[in-house]
Amino acid sequence: MVFKQSLKRLLTSNFVIAAILPIVVLGIVSLNILNKSIKEEVFSKNLLLARAVSGEVERFLTEPERILVQIRDMIETEKLISVDNVNSYLASVLRHYLTFEMIRVLDSRGQVSHIAPFEQELVGIDMTGHPFYRAVKQTGRPFWSRTFISIYSGYPTLALALPFRNGVLVGYLNLKALSSITDRITIGNHGYASIVDKNGTYIAHPVRERVVQQVNVKHLRVIKEGLAGFNGSMEFSHKGEPQIGSVIRMTDTGWVVAVFQYSKEAFAPLRKIWGVIGVGAVLATALAVFLAVFNIRKALKPLSLFTEKTKRVAQGDYNYGFEDEAYLEVQAVSENFKQMIQAVRSREEALINARNYTRTVFNSLSSFLVSVDALGNIMEWNAVPGDMGDIVPVEGKRIDRCMSRFFPGNFDIESVIQAGGGRHFERIKVVSGDEIRFFEMEIVPFAGTGIKGAVVRIDHVTEKVRMHEIMTQTEKMMSVGGLAAGMAHEINNPLAGIIQSMQVIRNRIVRSMPKNEEAAEKCGITMDQVRLYMEMRNIPFMLKSVGEAGQRAARIVANMLSFCRKSESKTELHDMKQLVETCVELAGSDYRLSEKYDFRKITIVREYEEDIPQVPCDGIKMQQVFLNLITNAAHAMALQTDPSRTGTLTLCIKNTGSHVVIQVADNGPGMDEAVRKRVFEPFFTTKGTKTGTGLGLSVAYFIVTDDHNGLMTVESTPGRGSRFIVSLPLAD
Repeated sequence: MVFKQSLKRLLTSNFVIAAILPIVVLGIVSLNILNKSIKEEVFSKNLLLARAVSGEVERFLTEPERILVQIRDMIETEKLISVDNVNSYLASVLRHYLTFEMIRVLDSRGQVSHIAPFEQELVGIDMTGHPFYRAVKQTGRPFWSRTFISIYSGYPTLALALPFRNGVLVGYLNLKALSSITDRITIGNHGYASIVDKNGTYIAHPVRERVVQQVNVKHLRVIKEGLAGFNGSMEFSHKGEPQIGSVIRMTDTGWVVAVFQYSKEAFAPLRKIWGVIGVGAVLATALAVFLAVFNIRKALKPLSLFTEKTKRVAQGDYNYGFEDEAYLEVQAVSENFKQMIQAVRSREEALINARNYTRTVFNSLSSFLVSVDALGNIMEWNAVPGDMGDIVPVEGKRIDRCMSRFFPGNFDIESVIQAGGGRHFERIKVVSGDEIRFFEMEIVPFAGTGIKGAVVRIDHVTEKVRMHEIMTQTEKMMSVGGLAAGMAHEINNPLAGIIQSMQVIRNRIVRSMPKNEEAAEKCGITMDQVRLYMEMRNIPFMLKSVGEAGQRAARIVANMLSFCRKSESKTELHDMKQLVETCVELAGSDYRLSEKYDFRKITIVREYEEDIPQVPCDGIKMQQVFLNLITNAAHAMALQTDPSRTGTLTLCIKNTGSHVVIQVADNGPGMDEAVRKRVFEPFFTTKGTKTGTGLGLSVAYFIVTDDHNGLMTVESTPGRGSRFIVSLPLAD
C-alpha cells in the first residue's frame, strides 16, 4: 500500500528540509573529515606506543641471550672456571643479573650437571623430553620456549636454551620485569598496554591477577590478527564495548605487544562537536516549522473546507450540494465532483441488482459454497442445505478452524490458495452422535481475476459412499466368499470324519468295552496286552497328536471364515492385541508361507504395553492390513542371504494418549530410498509379476488413512530390515 500524506504536511516538510538541509550537509561533511582525522591520529599514537613498548621488550630479551653466551664461553674455557666451581659461578651470575631466576647446564645425555640456585635433588634429572632440548639438538640454534608460571616466583617465565658443547645451557627468565614496562604506559583514563605470548596468554598486564592466572585472550580479534603477523591498529568490540587496539608482533619470540583504549574516550571531542551541530539543527528546524505552518495554513484553508463537504458524500448523502468556491481551482474540482456523484449513484444501483441476482442463484444450489480470502478467512456463503448438519460458518474466521472436521489436522488452505491449484477430498467422515455421515469437498482458487482467494464446495455424499461400499463388499464376497465356502465344504467334511474316526479308534483301544474284550479273546490276546503294545510303540501319543492337529485345523478354518465373513462396515471397539494375534495365527497356517518360507522358523517378539485401550475401527479391514504386513515381513526375511541370521518378527503395540500405534518390524534385507518412497503406490512390487500384483500395501494404506483417519508410514535401512507403523486414533 502506498503511503499518502496531506498537502499541508508535504509543504511543511519541504520548508523544513530546505532550511536545515545545508546545516546538516555541512555538519556531516565536517564531522566525517574530523572523524577521519581524529581516528588516524589515535591509531598512529597508539601504534607508536606499541612500537616503543616492543622496543623495550626486545632490549630486555637481548640481554639474557648475551649473558648466556658469556656463561657458555666462560664454562667451555676450563682454564678460567674449573668444573667444580661452575655452580658457584652460576650463582654469582644470578646475584648480579636479576633477569634470570634459574640457570641449568645439561650434559650430552640431557641430564642436569650444574644448576643455580643449587638444589642437590635436581642434579641428574633427565630433561631430554622437554621441547627446548629437542629443538636445540635438532637446529643447533638458540630456542625460546613458550611461557609458563614459575613454581618459584609465581610469575610467568620461559626457558632460553643455547647449544653447549654436546649439551644444552638453559636460562629461565624472570618476566616479572616486563610488567614494569607496561605499567609506565598511560593512555587517557582507562587505556593500557599489555604483552601476550605466542599462544595468546598474558605475560604482562596492569592487573597482575590476569598474568598469574594465565588469562588467554587470543579470541580477541586484534590479538588474533597480531598473532597472525598483523602490525597496526583496528577497532573491535569486546563485551559490547567498542575499543581501539594497536598491536606489534615481535619476530624472535612471536609475542604481541598490544595497546588498548576505549573508543568513547578516544573520540570524546568528536561527540561534543556533534552536540553543537545537533542543537543548531534543532533551532533551525523549530524556526522553519513556525514559518511553514503560519504561511501554509492561510493558503490551504479553502481546500480544507472542500474536504469537509466531501465527507458527507462519502457517507452516502448524494443529494448534498456544493456552494461557489472562492478559488477557481477549487470551483473546477467541485463541478467535476458533482458529475462523479451522479455516475456513482447509477453504478451503485446496478451493482445492488446484480448482487441480489447472484445471491438468489447462490442460494439455489444444493451444494454448500463458501468463499474465502487469500488467508483462508470466510467472506461469504450460501444457505446451508438441510442435509449438511449443524454447519455454522463465522465471517472473518479461518475456514479450516471454523469447520475443522472437514479438514485434516495438518492441512494449510493458505498454501493451496497461494499455489493456485485445486484440491479435492472424497469420503470425509463426520461423526455426529451415533450418526456417521460422509462428505465430498473441493477447493477451487479464483481464476482470471487477479484476486487471491478460493471457493470451497461441500456435498453430502453419505448415500453415495454406502452404495460404493455395497458394491465393494459384493465384489469381495464374489471372490473371497466363494473360496471360503468351498474351503469349508472341502476341509470341514473330511476333517470331521478324521476327528470322529480318531475318537472311535481311541475308544476301541483304550476303553474296556465288551466288544473290545470279545475281539481280543478271539485273537488269542487280552486288551491289557493290546494296550501294553500300543504304549510301547507310543501309539496313544500319536493318536493324541493327530487329534490335536485336527482341532488346530478346525480353528484355522474358523479364523479364515471369520476373516471372509461379510462386513457391515460398522466401526466398533476392538482389542488390537487380539486382532494382531489372530493375524499371526492365520499367517502361521498360510499354505504359501509354510511351503516357501516356513513361518514356524520365524522368531516372534511381542512388545505389548499394558492397558492398551480399545480402538474404534473396522475389525475385518484391520485384519486385512495386519495380515498383509506380517505376510510381507515373512517374504522379506525369507530373502535373507545370511544363514546365521535368524528371522525375527517384532510386534509392538503402544498407547500415545491420542492414538494406538502398531508396529510390524522384520530383520530382512530392508529397502533402499527409491523403493521406500514407492512402496505404497498401487501395482508397484519387487516380487515380480508372477508372485504379486503390488496392490496389498496400497490397499492397506487406503484402509488406514482414508477409512480410519489414521497414519501409515515405513522406516527401512538396507541390510537391517523394515518397520511398518500404523497409527489409529482413539475415540474422543
